[in-house]
Amino acid sequence: MAGLAACTGAGPRTNAILNGDGVQKLEYEPVQPYVLVDLSANMANQVSATLSEDHFNFFKDSGQAAVTIGEADIVQVTLVVNSDSGFIDFSQSQVSPVSTTQIPAQAVGSDGQINVPPLGRILARGKSVQELENFLRRRLSEVLVNPTVIVNLVDRRSSRVSVLGAVRGPGPFPLNQENGRLVETLALAGGPVGRAENYMLSLSRNGQTCTIPLERLYQDSKRYNIALRPGDVISVEQKVLEIQVLGATASNQRLEFDESTVTLSDVLATAGGLQNTRADLKGLFIYRDAGKAGMQSLGADTSGFGGETVPTVFRIDMTEPTALFAAARFQMQDEDIIYVADSLNADIRGVFGATALLAPVPADYVRNETIGSGG
Repeated sequence: MAGLAACTGAGPRTNAILNGDGVQKLEYEPVQPYVLVDLSANMANQVSATLSEDHFNFFKDSGQAAVTIGEADIVQVTLVVNSDSGFIDFSQSQVSPVSTTQIPAQAVGSDGQINVPPLGRILARGKSVQELENFLRRRLSEVLVNPTVIVNLVDRRSSRVSVLGAVRGPGPFPLNQENGRLVETLALAGGPVGRAENYMLSLSRNGQTCTIPLERLYQDSKRYNIALRPGDVISVEQKVLEIQVLGATASNQRLEFDESTVTLSDVLATAGGLQNTRADLKGLFIYRDAGKAGMQSLGADTSGFGGETVPTVFRIDMTEPTALFAAARFQMQDEDIIYVADSLNADIRGVFGATALLAPVPADYVRNETIGSGG
């Protein structure tokens, strides 16, 4: 009976849990649809080409926002005045037709104003550089003859982005027209410390984070080189693929890979391969949320799926002669799940293994040499 207890366990049965007295059941959701793809060697190539990194969602590019002056920005104003009678230039000991006055650089106050003699305190916050120049020119024309005003936004402290992680010069960077996009800001930070294909890039904005392979940014800059917004945080980190291996393999575990390209055969080898006596060689499956656009290019009908991804199951029949070619060509993606089903033979062996615990053990027969002896 001890063997029976070990076989059946001492806990409640499934039916007792599902249909017990007083149980309150939530309504079951409809069965989730998914796409099933049988992988040949050629299909594995096609999937890797069309779905490679296709599932990455990223912020849409809404264009560069106008650069406006904000609180704590450092602004420098230069006044240039022309006169037919000229001005005395004491530094050159001569009369010059142009007078240039450079007001020392100053921070925009908490009230949004700066000091511009002879006008006094002037509201600068919310104005672009050109708008402030035009405003000052109109006001100074009341007291000066044909003044020219040059405004220089020395340091845009009110609008910064941060670049962190594996870059050569991490830190905060001001946003302006010259570096208002992702690629230009990464260049200001010195770029990645290693090869782009070995890193992932994350952009955090307003509590949402999107992540793409860094090489994707450079390969498809039209899509991913988006305009940045004040407060954006950019992080460059070592690429790590996390893949779960479940079912009839030598080891069920969550594996991490830091290589830029990892294939199905790489993962299976790391997990110790399939269990020969247990695995269904026709039932090796890879579960993935695949990009909708990529699945459409493979011919799948994705009209019944919402969002940007499609639940997809890829299957490889390991009894096929070309199965190992397919496994070597199929590129894995982050958060993929590999599942190897049990074979029917494994179920049968499990039944015999359980009944063996109940079978009586025959006693060993030992011939007694004394039985039937004449002595």
